[in-house]
Amino acid sequence: MDAHLWHRSTDTPPEERKATSLYNASTVVTVGIGVLVCYVGLMVINLVWASFILNDQVFSSLTRTSLHATEYWTLSWFVASIATVGGALGTGLDQSAASTSRLMPPRPGRQVAPKSWAGRSRHSTHCG
Repeated sequence: MDAHLWHRSTDTPPEERKATSLYNASTVVTVGIGVLVCYVGLMVINLVWASFILNDQVFSSLTRTSLHATEYWTLSWFVASIATVGGALGTGLDQSAASTSRLMPPRPGRQVAPKSWAGRSRHSTHCG
């Protein structure tokens, strides 16, 4: 993986292979918990946002049904899911563009990043 979270075991003793598989399993669980926590947080933010923004009269005039808690949850789930998938796709595109820019020489007239940025990581540690 690009973030160096995954360990590979080559021709090593069984103890080291077992430790590597445990490390990789803990990485998968940790990343999964992080994604789940961020997803739930995004759903809560969407629920709060929807309670202030949505108007029952306008909603019922457009859909011919009244606005209930089910609609709030559905909207919150939909927006959180789209945002999560969009963020994952955007991160993948950003990483592939960054790796391409490292392999290609700069175009004439294009500024190169200052040397002070060379050691900085492009990976973010926040949920969104």
